[in-house]
Order: sequence, then structure tokens, then C-alpha cells
Amino acid sequence: MSVLWISLRRSGAVWAALPVLVFTWAVARDRPGLWNGDWSMASGHVSASVLWPVALVAAVAAWDTSRMRRLGAETVERSHPRSGMAYLLLAGLPALVLALLCSAVLLGTVALSMRGGGQPLWTYLAVAATVFVAGVAVGVAGGYVLPRYLAAPAVGIGLWLVLAYGSISDNKYVRALVVRDIQCCDVSREPLLVTLVGQWLWLVAVVLGCAAVLCWRRPRLAVRVGLLGLVVLLGSGKFFTEGHFQLTTMRQPAEGVCRHSPGGARVCMWPAHSADLDRWIRVVDDYRSRFPELDPADSYVEKGLDWSGGSARISAVEPGTSDTKLLEQLAVQTVSRPPECARSSPAEATASGQHQTVSYRRYPGMGARALLRAWILHRLHPEVTVDRLDPPPDRVREVERLLEAPAAPRREWVRRAVPAVNDCTTPMPELPA
Repeated sequence: MSVLWISLRRSGAVWAALPVLVFTWAVARDRPGLWNGDWSMASGHVSASVLWPVALVAAVAAWDTSRMRRLGAETVERSHPRSGMAYLLLAGLPALVLALLCSAVLLGTVALSMRGGGQPLWTYLAVAATVFVAGVAVGVAGGYVLPRYLAAPAVGIGLWLVLAYGSISDNKYVRALVVRDIQCCDVSREPLLVTLVGQWLWLVAVVLGCAAVLCWRRPRLAVRVGLLGLVVLLGSGKFFTEGHFQLTTMRQPAEGVCRHSPGGARVCMWPAHSADLDRWIRVVDDYRSRFPELDPADSYVEKGLDWSGGSARISAVEPGTSDTKLLEQLAVQTVSRPPECARSSPAEATASGQHQTVSYRRYPGMGARALLRAWILHRLHPEVTVDRLDPPPDRVREVERLLEAPAAPRREWVRRAVPAVNDCTTPMPELPA
């Protein structure tokens, strides 16, 4: 019977496999509505989901290695020295097999839950898979140098803390080195290949560093492996620098799928969401015919498909969303966002106590926003009472006055109010009598 087969049979990975794989499946299924619309978001979810599986697999590797030391492997190593890579393979093979199974469970669970289109970001997923290999290497090195009963919990908890808190760090250098990206990937963005290469080389350097630790009884070999790891580390730094430690970059708008509606509107979506294009074309034409008072746009695009900012925004359609809800989305966005001229400067935001990333000051036509929103909802849901239109408590009487006005004066007021909410000089017009 081979040594590798004995190692597999006696490994803690045998009894740990079932709970670790079940836990991996549960992690992969977490909040599917946030990521299963397209493979860009799903690939990012796979990377973000490696937190627990990598920590558990590394703990298994640390346990197996510390157990090998107790069974006399260290004495055998002194008598018949082996390279650090051979020791790493022997001690880490069961955990590597478990890591492979965890990767398959993660990807399979995501694939079965996928409802959108596109293709997986394979280069990005390859780096995420390499995190498992680096985790096993760290586990073997930890089990080699730490006391037996301390090795597994120390490695597992330590690696979890590094991945969890490093990925939410404000420092972009730390986030790039941790590799676990919790912000990838919106369909309008794609991973930056040069940074991915830097991350992959960084993980290889970690594996080589762990191998050097395992070679410490053979100093010359340890120095050679360590120098090779240093060269790989410097190479990763070069790629990181070329990519400015940025993990993603904007996709080119030319990749979008665009069509013109029968009513003359231009509608564009990313290929992964193009199955919704026919429905959006129908809804856009309905919106333009039902709400001419809102001065509908001529172009409707997904995020990232119009860098000029002159188009109305649409998005992938969530399951169960009605056409009325899509109409509401198109109409309300026309009056809900303050104009750019109302954006506060950093000095103004600090002086007023506003610490948000983006803040806006008051402007003359601001008061018309709540009334226009109530008017839109009333047009879409005429059976709904004023209270259910959810106006601000101090504006209920104004909403009632607007909705009770004759149709022609009401439409004229809306036409005059729309420019008021979209510039910083026009005041809100007087309500119709």
C-alpha cells in the first residue's frame, strides 16, 4: 500500500469531509437573489464564499501535519531527509482533495442556482481556487511548527480573521493581497487581468514560503526555495504596480446589445441580461406614451453602457416583477434624484455635518419631488388612496390638492415642475387651484 494512500486513509479530512462540504453548500446558497442574475456577480460570490471553506480546509491540513509529527514522522525525516515540497504534498494531500471537493461544491451550487446569462470569469475563479492551495500550505506549515492541539484552531481562526477583515479593509493594497474580493463583480465591470496575475503569483510565493519553512532541516534547500519565493513575490509586486492594485475595470460600452423600439427609443443591455431586452422595449414604449409630461428620454441603458450620462437607467428584471413596477421604476427615477448642480462640495458637506460619500444641498425646486412621485404612483395605481401613496406627513394636503385638480391644469403643472426638480434655479410652480 502506497504512502499517499495511507496518508489519505488516516487523515482527519475523511471524517471532516461531510460537515465541511455541507457547510460549503450552505455558504454558497446564501442570499441567492443578490448574485444569481448573471455570472459576473456569481463569480464574485464564489470568491467571497471561500472564507469559511478555506479556513476549515487549512485547519484540517494543520491537524494532519501535527498528527504526523506525533506519530514519528519528524524522526523519520531526520534519518531520511525529504524536500519541503515532498513533505508538503504528503501532509497536505488529503486537505488538497477536500479543497478540490469544496471548489466543486461551490461552483456547482452557484451554477444550479443561476438564472441569468453570460460566462463564468474563469481567470478570476482560478485565482479563487488557488486560495485553497495557499490555505493548505499555510495549514501544513502551521501544523509543522505549532504544538499539536494549538495548530488547527490557530491556523483556522487566524486565516479566517485575515480573510474576513482584510477583505473589508479601507487599504486597497491589503484588499488586493487578501485576494478574497467581496465587491466583484458588477456586470458593467470586469477583473483586471494584470492584477489577477499579481494575486496568483503572490499566492504561489506564499506556497513557496511555506515549503521553505518545511525545509529548515536542510538549510541550502530552504534558502533556494526561499529565494525562488522571493523572486515570485517581486514579480507579483510588478504586476500589482502595473494594475495600480485595482481589482476591476470598466467594460467597454461597445460590448452592449442595443435595439430600437417601435416608438423610436434606443434600449441597450449587457449580453448577460439581453433576455430582458424585449420586455424593456415594450415597457419603454408604454412609458413614453403614458408619461409624455415627464419629457421621457430617447435612450435607456444599463449601468456602464453610456459613459456620457445622458441616458435613462434600466437594469436586469428580477423574477416576478410586473410591467407596472418597471413603469414605476422608469418614471420615478426621472424625479427622484437631485441634479448634479445641487451636489455639495466636500467643504460644504463637512460644515453642515454631512459625512456621506455624496451629499446634496437644498435647491428651489426640491419641494416638487414628493408631489411628482405621488402623481406618478397615482397614475399607475388610481385605486390607491392618498395615504398609501406615502407622501411626507406635512405634504399630504398639497398632494390632495394636486390630485383633485382638473386634468389639464394638473398635467400643465407637472410639465412645469419636471424642469424645477432637475435644475438648481427654477422654483416649484404654484399648485393648480
